[in-house]
Amino acid sequence: MWSKNFGQCQQCGTTKIKHASRGLCRRCYQKDIERKHRNVDRRRQRGIATQILTKEYLLEEYLHNKKSLSEIAKECGCSRMYVHKRMKQCKIQCRSLSAARKLATEGGKISFERQDEKGGITTITHSAQKLNEAFFRHWTPEMAWVLGVIYSDGSFEPGRIKDPTRKTNASIVSIVQKEPELLEKVLSLMDCNAKIFCRKNSYGFGDKNPARTIYQVSINANAICDDLIKIGLVPKKSLVIKFPDIPEYVVRHFIRGCWDGDGCIYKSVGSFRATYVSGSQNFIKDMANRLELAGLPKRTIYERQYSRNHIYYEFKFGGFKQCGLLYQYFYDGVGPKMYLERKHRMFELCFNLK
Repeated sequence: MWSKNFGQCQQCGTTKIKHASRGLCRRCYQKDIERKHRNVDRRRQRGIATQILTKEYLLEEYLHNKKSLSEIAKECGCSRMYVHKRMKQCKIQCRSLSAARKLATEGGKISFERQDEKGGITTITHSAQKLNEAFFRHWTPEMAWVLGVIYSDGSFEPGRIKDPTRKTNASIVSIVQKEPELLEKVLSLMDCNAKIFCRKNSYGFGDKNPARTIYQVSINANAICDDLIKIGLVPKKSLVIKFPDIPEYVVRHFIRGCWDGDGCIYKSVGSFRATYVSGSQNFIKDMANRLELAGLPKRTIYERQYSRNHIYYEFKFGGFKQCGLLYQYFYDGVGPKMYLERKHRMFELCFNLK
């Protein structure tokens, strides 16, 4: 494949020139951008754009009115490159990349296309990210629950995104879930306006594991990643994750967050079972020990073979009584903002039947 979604350039058909965006090679993409920068009623008379693009005009429109080079090009009926050339001739300093992007974001000028849940294409306008960057600096029930969700279904990559405002690259935290509800509640607690994206046909392999729809949110924040590292989270954590050093009064909220991600509760032979799985033996042992200290029955950790090269670990609670005790431990005094509703209903049913 020439690119992830296209076998060749959708305009000229080449595969020799590298892909740029939207199924276009770099050459066709640049031509497409230039066409958009030009006004439909472009002035054909030679020298008209030069007469308009005086130093005074550029200072007024670019610096005072904060217009972009593309907007000025459309007004003058020329290309963006020509406006840039005139800026250099008039010795006017162009904005930095970060300043230009900030202005474009604030003006709602950056947009991209995403596939929605029904398979249609939705245009999304990019907005500046808002976030409580101090969220993970103090232990609270809300912080512990979100941390548990990240420990189970989250990942982070230090230095993944280039940030022109910093000497180092920015870091990104991502959470992937089958249900958007959990992501919506996480973003609400973090005072974050990051968008939730739907991805179709992901992680499908074979008849037993068909492709399904998943939801993902990505948060761009160096401060958040730094705090997560201090707590004990590491990149590529699945097999090496360790139970963090958590104050006792928020342990149950952290474990509930983990359970909302990697745990489950289901009906089994006229009763219920609640199970938790992890790729890290040390992590799941520490979780089972914490639950035992809280008054729940001691659990045995089972080793399971997922595939030839993959092993995971599991413990279970069985029956109405044990699952009912787990319900009390998880949800006593907890509001709906800090749990997954579907699992809460199942645990509540066990408690009422025990």
